[in-house]
Amino acid sequence: MQKAIILFCLIIGMSALMASTPPERVLPLSQSIYPVEYYQSQLKIWKKELNDDATNAAAWLNYYTAARNINILNAYELNDLDAIAADVQKQIPNTFEGYYIQYWQSNFFERDYQSLLKAHELAPDRSEIYHDLMIYYKMKNNAAAVANYGERLLNTGKLSAGILDWNYNALMSVGEHGILLTHGDNDTYPAWVLQEVKNIRKDVEVINLYLLLAEDTYRQRVFKQLSIPNAYTGLPNQELNVQLISLIDHLLKYIQRPLYFGVATPSNLRNELSDHLYLTGLAFQHSKQQMDNISMLDYHYQKEFRKELLRTPLAYDASQSVVDHMNMNYIPSFALLYRYYKNNNRKNEAEETKNLITAIATRANKLESVADIFTERKTLFGEKSKSPLDLRTLDKELMPLSSQLYAAATEVTNAQYRIFLHDLLDQNKYDLLKVCRIYPTDWVSLLPEEYQNLSKEVYFKQGHPEGDEMPIVNISYQAAQLYCQWLTEQYNHSDHRKKRFKKVVFRLPTKEEWILAAKGRFRSSVYPWGGPDNKNAKGCLLANFNPGIELTEENKEVTTGIPADDDGGFFTVKVDAYYPNDLGFYNIAGNAAEMIEEEGVTMGGGWNDAAYYMQIGVEHTVDLPNPNTGFRIFMEVIEE
Repeated sequence: MQKAIILFCLIIGMSALMASTPPERVLPLSQSIYPVEYYQSQLKIWKKELNDDATNAAAWLNYYTAARNINILNAYELNDLDAIAADVQKQIPNTFEGYYIQYWQSNFFERDYQSLLKAHELAPDRSEIYHDLMIYYKMKNNAAAVANYGERLLNTGKLSAGILDWNYNALMSVGEHGILLTHGDNDTYPAWVLQEVKNIRKDVEVINLYLLLAEDTYRQRVFKQLSIPNAYTGLPNQELNVQLISLIDHLLKYIQRPLYFGVATPSNLRNELSDHLYLTGLAFQHSKQQMDNISMLDYHYQKEFRKELLRTPLAYDASQSVVDHMNMNYIPSFALLYRYYKNNNRKNEAEETKNLITAIATRANKLESVADIFTERKTLFGEKSKSPLDLRTLDKELMPLSSQLYAAATEVTNAQYRIFLHDLLDQNKYDLLKVCRIYPTDWVSLLPEEYQNLSKEVYFKQGHPEGDEMPIVNISYQAAQLYCQWLTEQYNHSDHRKKRFKKVVFRLPTKEEWILAAKGRFRSSVYPWGGPDNKNAKGCLLANFNPGIELTEENKEVTTGIPADDDGGFFTVKVDAYYPNDLGFYNIAGNAAEMIEEEGVTMGGGWNDAAYYMQIGVEHTVDLPNPNTGFRIFMEVIEE
């Protein structure tokens, strides 16, 4: 009874607190970033305002923006924005807010610019629309209008000085007459403001990749300007990233001017090019010839970069949370400079870059992520760099098979593999990055055609296959070998007092070693869980495989039905999903087929394999890389 009273009081208290919390103007994530809980709270508060007055236009705009921000931060649709937009048109038609919401809710590939123009006609002094108008007129190749709205935006004083300085430094990272490919709003239109209003680096062509993909008029004009054949047809039925990669390939084929990728461009769009990309500051220059990018970094940093706001931000900047997030993009180049200055006995510059790295990371609440930059150690092929490994966690994840042989409890995850890639990038090991790249996957296209129109919430209800806790797949056999070599050197060169062994070797297992781990104590079992079937007594699948595929007597695969997700997911699931076998190994059957020492041979089967391949001892010869195959590390103790 006492607990019930306490709970009731808590509920009443929380309700009273919410009732006393005033509604606040909700800004898009491009202007301000708060935790998702803040937007959830504001969503409820503005909903209450709408319950009191359904024609409150400002309330609708704030309510919609809060709902949109929540969806973006959660990476999937929690709120039905289409339904909200429909209600807006019923309650406040022919208003600035109504038209502006209609514009934002329109399809990316068919943006409703007429609604944007109607909104501006109704409220020409509403400054939140100016950057959208800049984008519109940029596509129309109307430089005067772009400059007009850029100047009006600048004169409002609402354009963050920190974001402007970031874009200034991005432009300075580009060589003369270079082309800079950008990704979002904050790395695009502020650069246009600097160019068109302040006449800064007008020799640089700033091209937004998403606009180039979505807007035919803009693409045709850019292609004509850069003498690129307008024969690009694209891949309209593929995932957005696949379309963007196709577009980048087309650009690379024909562009004659120096080409740069902004650092905010997602890494999966740069993976295919990693061996030809050189960090020059807030951009990567594409070059098939070896470059001395450290000298470029040094020059940009010493002679051209604005650093005042990195050292001491303005006392008030409404977009400081966004600036703090954007400024983390400086870390890779500043880390390279720090090590360069330190190795060349340039103590003052080394100290300055160290202080800047620390200040940037502190404001972004990411201090722990940069601490190891300042710790020296031996790494791949004997160079010195930071140590990114948590050896205590690694040791705990290794399960014994004998006194000298251990294996990881789970398959190697995307997060673990990305640490490896980031370390190679830090060391400018672009030749190795090419070998170790993750090949892009259009996941939905791997399903039967009749299943390709489902929502992302259905496909990825267990998480996206490229999420941190999912197994790394779609890498080469050589990449897995290099990861093991890197891990070996990381472990052995570390002087961490808590590591378990002095010297070890990480590697892929032999077939016999893999079978030893899979069998556990069930020496005569068909499957690692000890039973003769791949389902439990309730009919639930015991591993992540494809129940819609069966094998004929000739060992040929036959699709007998649609690959249902009743095994937990359409694709890969988290590496510790399902119960482990009796030795503690998760998903040693299913999820990702696992490479062994023999190249092109896997064991255990994966999410897109028939149940037959889940059986212990059954080999599968495959072409690598593929989205069904990953690997598990085994560790041999050399010296205790």
